[in-house]
Amino acid sequence: MAISHGMNIAEIEAFGNRLQQHFAAQLNGIADEIEMVVGQTSGSWVGPDAEKFRSWWPAKRSTLRATADDVHGFGQSALNNASQQRDTSGDGAVSPLPLPSGFAKPGGDGDVSIPGGRVVVPGGRAWQDVQKEYDAWATGRFAEGGVSHYQCTGWANFRWQQLGYDGEIGGNGNAMAGNAGPTTSDPSLHAMASYGGGEYGHVMIVEEVTNGGDTIRVSEMNVGDNNYEVGRPEEFSDTKEYTRGADGKFRSWNGSELEFAALPG
Repeated sequence: MAISHGMNIAEIEAFGNRLQQHFAAQLNGIADEIEMVVGQTSGSWVGPDAEKFRSWWPAKRSTLRATADDVHGFGQSALNNASQQRDTSGDGAVSPLPLPSGFAKPGGDGDVSIPGGRVVVPGGRAWQDVQKEYDAWATGRFAEGGVSHYQCTGWANFRWQQLGYDGEIGGNGNAMAGNAGPTTSDPSLHAMASYGGGEYGHVMIVEEVTNGGDTIRVSEMNVGDNNYEVGRPEEFSDTKEYTRGADGKFRSWNGSELEFAALPG
């Protein structure tokens, strides 16, 4: 809707969210995939030329990550202006739903109200803030620096418990959704999402379902490098998006199909 002055708050909020949750997330996803592919060349290409080729990537990776951060910040600027306008005009203000018990708001960001009593938390949380919440939960569960600490499996259990699920799901990442309950190819909010690949695979939590169910945003740990045996807190991500393919399936970077198990209740 065109206006002669002022702001269409809903459209600017949609614009800001798309910059953050789609474009910035895609740039980070591209960086992740290039990181994986460059790392895979180490097993099939050795020698000075190979090392020179691989040495090109870290600087480009930093540039790509910085661009993603800039786009995310651009989106946040739009959201901040929309929020200020909403506060000033009171136009369309919506009271947020209560957070699940024990859930800490990330960095003071507001929550988006949705039907059914669940919450969508905006992406782009600082990993340092997330680490504080995760560490409080992980104390006594994992040895500091141990192979399970900051793994995708630990994150999936932590996040589900934040969202009200009582108990822990076992298994490697590729098995956790199946161990959590019946799986489907259709995602739901806060579903556990697993895919194969290698011995361990990967598991994530669906943080947002958009585009008529054809796009999802996920939160996850232990992403961003090729050393999947040891996770680091700074590898947390909550901005990556997946889009349903022409075959009706969601697939990972390696072509593995994503399976979803819904949060009980």
